[in-house]
Amino acid sequence: MDYGSWAYPDYASVNFSIVNGLVNIDADLYKNLENPSVRIINVERGHKLFKTWINISFKACQLRNLMKRNHVAFLVNDIIRKHSNFDVACRYLPGHYYLRNYYPGSADNPLYFLYKPNSVVSLNVSLFDGKGLMLASFRSSFKAAAN
Repeated sequence: MDYGSWAYPDYASVNFSIVNGLVNIDADLYKNLENPSVRIINVERGHKLFKTWINISFKACQLRNLMKRNHVAFLVNDIIRKHSNFDVACRYLPGHYYLRNYYPGSADNPLYFLYKPNSVVSLNVSLFDGKGLMLASFRSSFKAAAN
């Protein structure tokens, strides 16, 4: 399993860790963040396999409406609600935000059951301000369970 994180230092600091397969993210936001957008990419790699399961971008303000027609948006909202201290909003004030104990290889991720045994699954998440400047990014990879 590998992982990494990056943040634009004028806006935020982000610490990303994986302990026993659980993803934990701590972010300190230094400035107001208006109408941020998020990009999520979920890719599976293996022997003779390269499958993009998720490649979606959305504005945080649009997530609630997007949930009505997009199952990925519904999943993102569910993960946020269960594992973090932030809500889907158009404006985030300076402060400490976190996501705790999310296991991407669990039943919380409905794609988990579609992954081929022993393939490598990568998850990349990027956060942009309302003008398109990348503020933070993190990635992780994990090996899908063998049958």
